[in-house]
Amino acid sequence: MYYFEKQGNIINKYNVEYDSEELKKLNYNIITNHSNIIHAEENGVNIPYCDDNFQEYRNIKSTRVGMREYIDGPDEPINLYTYDKYVYPRISVEINNLLNGDITAVKRIFNYEHSKEELRLKLSNLNSSFNLMDRDTDDDPLDYLEYQIKELNKLKSSLNHLNYELDKLEKEKNILDIYGDELRRLIKVELVDSIDEEELNKVSEFLDINLIPFSTNDKISNNVRRQLKNFRK
Repeated sequence: MYYFEKQGNIINKYNVEYDSEELKKLNYNIITNHSNIIHAEENGVNIPYCDDNFQEYRNIKSTRVGMREYIDGPDEPINLYTYDKYVYPRISVEINNLLNGDITAVKRIFNYEHSKEELRLKLSNLNSSFNLMDRDTDDDPLDYLEYQIKELNKLKSSLNHLNYELDKLEKEKNILDIYGDELRRLIKVELVDSIDEEELNKVSEFLDINLIPFSTNDKISNNVRRQLKNFRK
């Protein structure tokens, strides 16, 4: 599969290959060792539903606690389900996306440095944008105090969110420290070619075909191939 990435005015084309079965095994280990595990319980007639791209339920146990009675149909047993909810780390979610055919997940799997830079920028913007209002002598003291409290609460909320994101990022770094070499062995990314954006636009205009694959997935690539095939005719 091909993955396209725009860097400045240059568009790079990469060939991506990966071993699905080995990648699934590795991801299972990442999920087991680095998920956020939450013990939960709930009553119901069916086993709780789980979106297995983001989380999974393990150690599910059920205990009969009653019956749901129906006048026009068979009664159903009500069970107390207890289980451990494994909420996947972001890297595992992106590995699942790749295994499901989203080739753009390749970049996001190894996105630690980019994410760290984004958080630094957010923190810098937060620091520069926060200013407590100077009090004017005509201001009502209570209005002034209310404004200051609002601004401080906004800052506290933003800082809490950034600290949460930083905590997640440190966990990602830990995962990459442990599994990064193995992930790079199983997911082979090779630069195939590069083209200047201006040159690509000229070719696109000359052929009257949309050759802008920056978001990139196989559907876009296949669509371009079909257009080129029709053009040759």
